[in-house]
Amino acid sequence: MATRSRIYLSLSPLEFPFCRARVRDTLPLGTGAAIPTLDRNVSSLALHREGEMLLFDCGEGTQRQMMRYGVGFSLREIFFTHYHADHILGLTGLIRTMGLQDRTDGITLYGPKPARKILDAVLNVGIERTRFPVEIV
Repeated sequence: MATRSRIYLSLSPLEFPFCRARVRDTLPLGTGAAIPTLDRNVSSLALHREGEMLLFDCGEGTQRQMMRYGVGFSLREIFFTHYHADHILGLTGLIRTMGLQDRTDGITLYGPKPARKILDAVLNVGIERTRFPVEIV
């Protein structure tokens, strides 16, 4: 089996209108669209910006990819492009893992309408509850 290497796409320096800050690197965590393969996970992208990591979409298995590529779980913001299942199904597990790690810092989830309805439903799957503040915008 081939070893996977860290894949960084340098956007040097690209300015995103939503943050007005320089973007250093992007790390594709999943580019397999709706169907994962042995080599590609479903949709997710980590973006390193001025010392913080932002996550875009959170498909199933994203937290394993985050561990594999050293992204870590200290995210403060997750952005959702849309609500197809392959872009949101990893959120429940990621939030539960963060809670089990005794996270106390809040996290903000951003998405298009109806963000509150959809993301709140994803967060409330199962009987466990989120142990830290989650804001939905």
